[in-house]
Amino acid sequence: MSLLSTLLRLGFGSGDQFQYQQNPLAHQQQRYHKAHPATDVFRVAVLLRRLGLPDDVIPCILDHADYTYRVTGSECTEHFHLGYHQSGRIYTAARLKTNVVPASLRAIHFTTISKDQDFSWDTSNHGTYNGSWTWFEAGLLHDNRLNGEFNFLPSTRIDGKTICINVHAERRYRTHTTTWRITDDDDFIQKVFQGVKDGKPVAVTICARFRAWVNNVKFARIEFDLQPVRKV
Repeated sequence: MSLLSTLLRLGFGSGDQFQYQQNPLAHQQQRYHKAHPATDVFRVAVLLRRLGLPDDVIPCILDHADYTYRVTGSECTEHFHLGYHQSGRIYTAARLKTNVVPASLRAIHFTTISKDQDFSWDTSNHGTYNGSWTWFEAGLLHDNRLNGEFNFLPSTRIDGKTICINVHAERRYRTHTTTWRITDDDDFIQKVFQGVKDGKPVAVTICARFRAWVNNVKFARIEFDLQPVRKV
């Protein structure tokens, strides 16, 4: 573990130690934009080791504290207006990078910005999630890369699970974020985690049902939470 060895050689000043011991998450948030955020996770692991904790306990503590770093797998900013006849179309997809240890995966975050057609006859449900027929799903995408890029066709479909529903007949775009965790007691989610760890892509699809319903999308992002410390 060369990065950890380097940190051990460099050491930390007393001010850094105090800041981590008081609020390690606050320091991570300040460095969240750094190019190598995993450094913070390793630094906390080193500080825990200096407290005399057993090496095999430290990864468990980091997991329990949900002390991870986040990487963006994919983003899409294409404005798309999907009707019911196109339901299930893939909007974006992502896989773990080859330099990521699959066992470090802890969570998958799906973020969307969207709205429906902003009208319906069912006025009693306007502004709620009831009776809404535009939504998003996520699931594994069979590998069909071309030149390093995902080459899915408009007709490509996946076996997906709903991640969010648009607010019924809302005029403004709304942001929704759904998180799947490695600890979730859900067979479908566990299947997705296993597939992603095996190198398969996970995809977000746009869905709508019935003739008048339109899913207006302008953004989606897939992110992965990683906890790389397995041994100190």
